[in-house]
Amino acid sequence: SSAASDVYKRQVNYAIKATGYLNGSETATLSVALAKNGTLLTDWTEVDMSGLGVVDKVTFTVDWDNTSSAVKSPEQWLPFYWCIDNVKVEFEE
Repeated sequence: SSAASDVYKRQVNYAIKATGYLNGSETATLSVALAKNGTLLTDWTEVDMSGLGVVDKVTFTVDWDNTSSAVKSPEQWLPFYWCIDNVKVEFEE
């Protein structure tokens, strides 16, 4: 079966969580859903990360929950990688 149909059947939510930091303190987090409520993100998606505020570091982690006991980890049905492209950065003077 395809990854998309597995997502639909299993209702697994899978996201990338971005956390911003300034001088070692967390500023904010945001989440980008790659799979949610049976829907799989299949296209490039623009993400506004300005909600993280002024940062000197951003970390990315995988965040997922599993409502199906049949799935022990998301890599059983989703690739364990994702891409970032066209990053725009503004520097304060």
